[in-house]
Amino acid sequence: MLLNIPDAWRDENVRGVKCKQEIKDRYPIFFDGRGFLNNNPWPLPNLEKSSFYEFYWCRSGRTFNAEGHIFNCEYEGRMHHAFVYIIDHGHMGRGGYVVLWRYDYQQKPEPIVLKWAICKHEFEQKRLGNCWHLYTCKHCGLKYDVASSA
Repeated sequence: MLLNIPDAWRDENVRGVKCKQEIKDRYPIFFDGRGFLNNNPWPLPNLEKSSFYEFYWCRSGRTFNAEGHIFNCEYEGRMHHAFVYIIDHGHMGRGGYVVLWRYDYQQKPEPIVLKWAICKHEFEQKRLGNCWHLYTCKHCGLKYDVASSA
């Protein structure tokens, strides 16, 4: 797997990129026991179909935390390249999108967009103030707040 990690998440370069403990804790599927990148973390957890509209809507409003490329992933009986986008924002915390691209010289390739997440979040909502809400996942404890009065 290749992973493009922003400088804020880098720790040091030793035989590839070694990341800060925070990203290792949040995304353990991408790392081996020594803290280096896992060669093939496929299949990603909790995959579900999505759309290009949803993917690009998310991309236009946010910057992904990291982007990766997993070679030779099998999905629906065919081999693909997976372009992984990690987003750590709100309800998409500890997850993101993956775009599968199949190279087929006999027909036009149709990319597939999927969502993935470390946890299949179920959020409980708590009102903190006027138009201010805190969401907490029942399973993993992920929290984020929304102030919608602006």
